[in-house]
Amino acid sequence: MILTNKRIRNINNVLFNFKENEEVLIILYNAEKYKDILEKLGFDKLDCGETVLPKSVGSISKYNADGKYELLRNLPKENYYVYMDILAFGKYDITVTIPRKRFQRNLIDAPSEELIIDLDKDGKKIVSSKLIKITEENKPLIKHIINLFLEIFGECHIVDKNLISRIPTPTKRLNWNLLPKGTISWEKLETHLESNIKVKSIKNLKDIYARINYINSFKPDFIATGNAGFNDYIVLGFEDKNLYILENHKPQNATYIFEKNWQELTKYTKGDILREKWHKKRLLHTQLWREEIKKILTFK
Repeated sequence: MILTNKRIRNINNVLFNFKENEEVLIILYNAEKYKDILEKLGFDKLDCGETVLPKSVGSISKYNADGKYELLRNLPKENYYVYMDILAFGKYDITVTIPRKRFQRNLIDAPSEELIIDLDKDGKKIVSSKLIKITEENKPLIKHIINLFLEIFGECHIVDKNLISRIPTPTKRLNWNLLPKGTISWEKLETHLESNIKVKSIKNLKDIYARINYINSFKPDFIATGNAGFNDYIVLGFEDKNLYILENHKPQNATYIFEKNWQELTKYTKGDILREKWHKKRLLHTQLWREEIKKILTFK
């Protein structure tokens, strides 16, 4: 599994397919792709075996290299001093010491986790952590290493000692672009549609806008425009009625009304939906279209 979060917070969510006391590595495939970043971190020629304590690029790598302070808020504040040069006669000629108060602090030692250039099973260069055993005691360190990789590279993999991933990659579907929930004025919706609908005929465009505007007048709970294989569609969802209206913005296409749960609907391709006829009703764009829409959306 490739992790691309900004950071992980619950380590158990990404280790559930590994066993207690099993050894794992955090790795980054295709090290050559990140050559510029690796050189900035301190690597030289990216030769196999090169090991580096990475330079600071953010809060996690800074903690990894330098440690961090824990504020002791339960203790009395301590004095500390700020030194300031005073400018006089066009030059700095006196230094004053200004006393201030702050919370006492305790330095937490830096983890000092290093990155290693290694080879995968195909002989391609990877960036790797050290091998680390999964125990309750080690889980915070594993979490830190993962977040270190995510901060520096934006991605990483968790693999066993044989470089085999155990976590299935989840499918992230990008079929629909959801607009913000809540009532959307026609002015805002029209502006959004202008950048998503490409219709050559002005008459067809007016007809499409008129249909969508009419459905929108019933105040749907959400609106989504299609992406990828669904880019001909706009969806207006009425969640309390369990109705989802798919309006095609190409001329001479019908309006489809579904009763399926919205999350279930997005699991299927457009071909599946049309082929299996998973719709409550199919409305042709005739003179009776508005009457049929009103009847469906106002039926109790």
